[in-house]
Amino acid sequence: MIIVYIIILLIGLIVLGCTFHAIFRFGYKKGGADLFSLFAKGAFEQKVNMFRTLINIAKPGGIVFVGDSITQDYPVHELFHGKHVYNRGIGGDQTVGVKSRLYESVYGLKPRLVFLLIGTNDLVNENRLSNHDIAENILSIYKDILEHHIRCKVISILPVNPTMDSYTVSSRTNRDIDAINAEVKNHLNQDFVDISDAFKDKQGNLEKNYSIEGLHLTYQGYKHLTAVLKPYME
Repeated sequence: MIIVYIIILLIGLIVLGCTFHAIFRFGYKKGGADLFSLFAKGAFEQKVNMFRTLINIAKPGGIVFVGDSITQDYPVHELFHGKHVYNRGIGGDQTVGVKSRLYESVYGLKPRLVFLLIGTNDLVNENRLSNHDIAENILSIYKDILEHHIRCKVISILPVNPTMDSYTVSSRTNRDIDAINAEVKNHLNQDFVDISDAFKDKQGNLEKNYSIEGLHLTYQGYKHLTAVLKPYME
């Protein structure tokens, strides 16, 4: 009987493990590990609440980086050493999320300049907006920031590389990303920072040396991004 119980226990553990693995892979496929983590109740709100509290000790006149996990993982304090910078990235965030937290992430800090990099997770939203609507949301955020008399630079959505990890890249395509970037650029001109060519390989994908898995950046990728952005900081 003991052997039977052990077998039943092992089968149960295997089934449980497979279930958790399937859930994780589903979350990963829908938008990456960061988007999956946001499924935990209150995670987004906790991050926004922290930003709201930090306003009380923030020094006005800085430079704010706003976006999703690509921004969240950006070591801006080290790579822009000596600059007055703030990181307001939230892993898994989308344009709607940024629009809802502009006070906590931007206005309350009273910055002189904002770098906005958002949109890639909108492409894997279950209720996915059209490319045009995603571009419109980005432009709406930009206009809101300008109305508060704050300069804003919109960084183009980074290309992806599905050959590295198709689960992470999911349904994102460079064709969609290029279309959104083109529409935003058409409306912004000098306030649009087009980094696409600086990060694409010969096939038009995100350069492998700059990426962890085809979506997020390596340290070398962030160093490269820093070199591209520095001329726009003054």
